[in-house]
Amino acid sequence: MKRFILLFTLITLLGCSSDDSSDNPPETTIINGGVIRTSQFVKINLQQNITQDTYTGTLDDMSISLVKLSENSIGFIVGEDFPFGESTLNIPNFNTKVKYTIEDTVLTQTVDEVLTEYTTNLTTFGENFPYGNSVYDQEAIAALNDYNTTISQLNELEKAQLAKFYVANEDLINDLLNTDYLAPLENARFGRDNYIDDLINGMNENQLYVAMGGAIFTFGESVWLAYGCITLGQPWAAAGFATVALTAYVTTGKLMTEIESRKLKRVDAAIDGIISDTGRGSTMLSFNSGEQKMMDLNIAARTLNSDDRNDSSSIISGFFTAFDDLNELIDKINETILWINENTWFTLSEKEHVGPNNSTPTFESVTSNTFNGFSFSVSHNDLSINSISFENNQLVMAIDVSEDANVGEDEFIESTLNYSYNDELNSFNGSFPIRVYPEEINIDLSGNWIMEISGGYLFGTYDDEAALYRFEFNASSITFNQVTILSDGYQEGGNELNSAFSNNAYTLEGTQLSMDFSGDSAITPSCYNSDTEEWEDYSRDFTFIFTVETQYNFDTEMFTGTVNEIIDYSTGEVIPCESTTDYDGTSAIQIYRE
Repeated sequence: MKRFILLFTLITLLGCSSDDSSDNPPETTIINGGVIRTSQFVKINLQQNITQDTYTGTLDDMSISLVKLSENSIGFIVGEDFPFGESTLNIPNFNTKVKYTIEDTVLTQTVDEVLTEYTTNLTTFGENFPYGNSVYDQEAIAALNDYNTTISQLNELEKAQLAKFYVANEDLINDLLNTDYLAPLENARFGRDNYIDDLINGMNENQLYVAMGGAIFTFGESVWLAYGCITLGQPWAAAGFATVALTAYVTTGKLMTEIESRKLKRVDAAIDGIISDTGRGSTMLSFNSGEQKMMDLNIAARTLNSDDRNDSSSIISGFFTAFDDLNELIDKINETILWINENTWFTLSEKEHVGPNNSTPTFESVTSNTFNGFSFSVSHNDLSINSISFENNQLVMAIDVSEDANVGEDEFIESTLNYSYNDELNSFNGSFPIRVYPEEINIDLSGNWIMEISGGYLFGTYDDEAALYRFEFNASSITFNQVTILSDGYQEGGNELNSAFSNNAYTLEGTQLSMDFSGDSAITPSCYNSDTEEWEDYSRDFTFIFTVETQYNFDTEMFTGTVNEIIDYSTGEVIPCESTTDYDGTSAIQIYRE
């Protein structure tokens, strides 16, 4: 297919020279339109904005309808009742007159031969188009095949009318069929020649923006031609242009789907699971002065929301302009399709409006490219960032405490780690609460420790009774060795508790102790059935996640903080005598040496 090089170049019509108005003279503009023929779709290029879908003009004494074809052009179809010879079209709305010489369109082949040429060109067009497997592709393929079949089933009068329309507009139709609908994508990808899906998936946001403008334009040409044909009484020509429009929409629709689904907005950051600007508390980042710390860095991203319409990024606001432009065209093609479906026995599927689907941000890992958008600083005169890098997909940072800082033994400096993020589409900033110790903090974890939870839902209980858990620290996990029920002092070993956890891990950074426990379990109660007067056994599986965050106090020699419990009853039967409601709650926890 020949390349569609200039995005804003309009297709010229067979036998009709471009009609150029003068630069807004005070008098009526006179244009020489040349020779036009019956059944020809004549286009008039104006140096004025077209604001209506239809206008009325007079050809000598005959009133004719004029339809919008683009932002700066209108058109009409030369009817069989138009007088042959020289005529003048008067267009009062634009203070313009166009002089034409009208002739009859004569077929040099039989009607069947002309329509065979038309359907062959349509078939070649479909065979050369790089279809994929999306719904857009399948709709376009089906429409093209159905239209070719429909042409062969027209009555003799309909065939004759369509054949004459094709001959009168052969250059227009073939130019439309030969348009390279991949060209906007290839231009944006700097010449790469590949299938649509591959091209779009490899585009950055700026390339998507460029490609979208070209794709909407090529789609719009066939849409306005189809709409013009129904307005001017050419149903089967309209069906043909609408079929081509659906193929042009393959590129446009896939671009829009990519824009709608891509997470273009980045709005927040997290380090080691701590979301920025959460405030001071037990969840803080801990550093030892001069010591490199490796941390997970994540960024919160989302797809476009309706609130982004006036975004400061010209690319993002430009996408919303593209949404609006495309939806206007979708309204026109749907109006055309509805008319075709109601007035012919050819059926096409309407298109849906496009636009952002509001979403909430989700955190994802930062890549080396994303990391380049970050900058960091600390808000304390006695603190400075010694080094910062991105290694093995982690943030690596060392913070120094000034030698002149007035910090005693086992003390720390509390401050914030500030960041800003900037890329072509986004700009935001935030901070993380930090504690920096002037020297490495060593907390002796040897021996037995007691875990006491106040008001725990499941964690911190035994047989539905509040209990103390005794445990020992290992290198990266803990081992429970005793459970004591508080109400009666009953004690059990810790084997049952240890076996319940598929994940059992802790980290100690400075004075901050974090623990993570998770696993799967089930409740298996027996319920009395009053109808059968028998006891029946039930089972319901559930998963649990316990997250502990605490801080060590050297004066009390105790870790204090919170435990968050998440219980999810995802599978299993309904239990009539037992509650199986999901739970997500937080309780207080103390951990101290026995």
